[in-house]
Amino acid sequence: MSSEETREVRDILDNPERLVDKVYSNIPGILFFGVFAAVWLSLFVTLRNSPIWRYRVLYPYTLKELINFKVPEYLIWLLIVGLVLFVGSDHGLGAMAEVAGTNILVCLSVLYFFQGFGVYNDFMTFLRIRGFLRIIFTAFTVLYTWKILVGVGIFDLWFNFRKFFKKQNGEGDKI
Repeated sequence: MSSEETREVRDILDNPERLVDKVYSNIPGILFFGVFAAVWLSLFVTLRNSPIWRYRVLYPYTLKELINFKVPEYLIWLLIVGLVLFVGSDHGLGAMAEVAGTNILVCLSVLYFFQGFGVYNDFMTFLRIRGFLRIIFTAFTVLYTWKILVGVGIFDLWFNFRKFFKKQNGEGDKI
């Protein structure tokens, strides 16, 4: 353990109220993350298994609509407000600005993550990565480089990365 980590552990043991305050202040973002991720994942599994129930229920949406999730453009302003509050807390806005900014950023990063995940999924389809290798790539990307997917989701508003993944003869559109 480095001296920095040792200092952080000692600080937590000496003053556990700060840790409790930090956890309580992040509850709205954690709750939003958990609910949105659970709903998205359950919809993904349900739509992935649609051949089982599709003959009984006429449902107009497919897995493609869920994967092509796009965050509304006006939410970029809320992202900017969250960034200003988070950064401004060190420059005189106070501790409540940091709490509000952190929760805004966590909530929006979930939305932009799923938009970036859709772009990443289209990219793997474009490269024709399938099967077990696709599962491994997806798992490692989600676990270790999720921040990059959030960034891809944010910049997808301006660059529309999916237009670069179109095949000339219409291949690669199937999920």
